[in-house]
Amino acid sequence: MFKFDDGKLVVQFLGGTRAEVPEKYRLASPARQIQSTPPPFFLFHGTWDRLVPVDHATDFYQALRAQGGEAELFLQHGRGHFLSFLNRGNAIEAGLDFLESQVSAPHYPPKGDEER
Repeated sequence: MFKFDDGKLVVQFLGGTRAEVPEKYRLASPARQIQSTPPPFFLFHGTWDRLVPVDHATDFYQALRAQGGEAELFLQHGRGHFLSFLNRGNAIEAGLDFLESQVSAPHYPPKGDEER
């Protein structure tokens, strides 16, 4: 959320400007919520999105990968914010493929959680 200006919509959503409620802006920023072992993420975003610019998705994707997370970013070329959801194209199939790869991957129990 730090990339957004203190526009009316963001201020109403978060209850104040960045200077007034900085902790709310930090908490509302997905990239600042990544834990040391993030869960898998499938992201899709329109390249013409003017409401939430595509660099928000690419930054989040890069932050996930830098933390060692499994992530896939599916860019929908020529689509804006709303058209990306209304006309998802191959995003659903790509998301299902990503989910399938995650649930079918061999998982090893964390140390101390071995099967008994």
